[in-house]
Amino acid sequence: MGSCYRFLDANPGETVLMSIKNEGERDKPIDGLVQQEIDAHAARWYTETAIPKLGNGRGDGGCRGKVVLFRRYATAHALRGIDVGSIWPDNTQQEGLKNNDGQLFSIQDEYKNYVLSELDHKFINHVRPYLKTVPGTQFINFTSGMGSTGGFVFPKTLAKGEESFSTFRGTNYLLYRYLLDKVTATYGIIAMDFPEYPGESLIPMIISTNNFR
Repeated sequence: MGSCYRFLDANPGETVLMSIKNEGERDKPIDGLVQQEIDAHAARWYTETAIPKLGNGRGDGGCRGKVVLFRRYATAHALRGIDVGSIWPDNTQQEGLKNNDGQLFSIQDEYKNYVLSELDHKFINHVRPYLKTVPGTQFINFTSGMGSTGGFVFPKTLAKGEESFSTFRGTNYLLYRYLLDKVTATYGIIAMDFPEYPGESLIPMIISTNNFR
């Protein structure tokens, strides 16, 4: 967590979205460990259940300068964070999901079983269909993935096209080309590997699609 806190100290106008789930021994709950971290740095965390606005960072209820908790684990504590654990199964692609607080999500996190012969499958069939806006719905759209059928597809291969022995230039490049034609839209959360590709231009492109009104 130290790197996140240092980033926010250096960039107090930014925020960090922190999705936490138990990736280890599933019979050992992590609720207590997460709560200890939050209790020790309470001012740095946004743990409300509502999806926040950025705000101005001066006590207006926004999340600038804070870590926003997206909770994918069960908790008995009052500081619950944004609950997505009950509606976000592993390797999923579903729209119109409603959590326990009545919030709507559309989540695309298909990360398994990609093959070298169809590397554009991730963008065409999973990422692109979730690049849309539905009022009242928070989209979470992952561009990352991997696979082991017909040869290993490493996350770097899928993101950048490297080591693919084909003309495939990467999911990130396909996303960049798609957004070139999109002037204004709100696509929600787009999570990716190697976001510096292509040419450190993808992140500014995503930001430029937002309508900051």
